[in-house]
Amino acid sequence: MVFALALSDIHDNIIAFKTILDNVRSYDFIIMGGDICEFNCIEFARIFRNLEVPIIITHGNHDCVPSFEVLNKKLDNFYYIKNNYITIDINGTTLNIGGLGGVFSPKRSDMHHFASRDIIKLANKLLQDGVKLDLLITHECAKNCSDIIPHIRKRGGKSELYLLHIVSDPKIHICGHMHTPWVERFRETMCINPGYGFAGLGAVIDINSRKAKLFQVKLKFNLINEHRVIYSYNWVRNVKRSYFRILRSEANRLRLLE
Repeated sequence: MVFALALSDIHDNIIAFKTILDNVRSYDFIIMGGDICEFNCIEFARIFRNLEVPIIITHGNHDCVPSFEVLNKKLDNFYYIKNNYITIDINGTTLNIGGLGGVFSPKRSDMHHFASRDIIKLANKLLQDGVKLDLLITHECAKNCSDIIPHIRKRGGKSELYLLHIVSDPKIHICGHMHTPWVERFRETMCINPGYGFAGLGAVIDINSRKAKLFQVKLKFNLINEHRVIYSYNWVRNVKRSYFRILRSEANRLRLLE
């Protein structure tokens, strides 16, 4: 059997990430569904390089994408999937894993957004290569696929992602963004949202049986106050030129990391 530790939406909370790793140990690889690190990727990189399991990640709308690109080249155990797929062997089990990062926009296709043409591009690649996916990782959720909006309990996923389901027939679809931990079956696909990793939420997935166990570890900090600190960065994001300069600077610092 092969087990995956699935995490999403950690939002730079290095304490939460360390606590999860200290408390959850029975897994063969890590899947990360975006919104992991934005302004603190150096600290995450120091942890990534000391892990003895593969880390498979796609990005969200709050990630330092340039840093992920650097880590993909710098670390042997780090696999960043950006609108593509990989084939990887985990303990003798071969897995096809596709990834589409960011959130959907009808018109925009940039560092943190994908449009319909990006979905079509990935679908065409899967069709041309004749690949069926064992795992599909997206930050955005598909409609009715573990896409519960917090508090109001309505659905917030995007039906545009159905094309990837039709083309690649994924056994498991792991998403994030909504912050609500949820496991459900949509047609023939097991949909899993590990929830708000910032608050210590996550999931351990039995890849073979397609079963998931959600968890929450206890954290020693004031969640509300920490949440406010992280989201106070929104003013930086709104000044795009400064924001992208900070992200590029973060990636350049990573290149010097020994």
